[in-house]
Amino acid sequence: MGKRLRYPISTFITALMLFRVYLIFRLYTRYSVYRTTFADRCCAKVGIEADMVFALKSSFKESPFSLLFLTFIVSVIFLGLAVRLFEL
Repeated sequence: MGKRLRYPISTFITALMLFRVYLIFRLYTRYSVYRTTFADRCCAKVGIEADMVFALKSSFKESPFSLLFLTFIVSVIFLGLAVRLFEL
């Protein structure tokens, strides 16, 4: 429309801070069933590491739709906040 948009630097910093939502998933995987010492021993026998990716994959295999729904809701909320932030 021929107009230039000017965003303050605080808008970009706040948008970058919204990407910290991944900490929720790290917290979930850290205290899940798949990060116990028993899981570590079972994974060591097979030759893999029981890390965050293993815990997420195992959780998706156990209950895919509930975890997918939770991931979708969290993504919609935080992306909606980012869009609202840039529209202000």
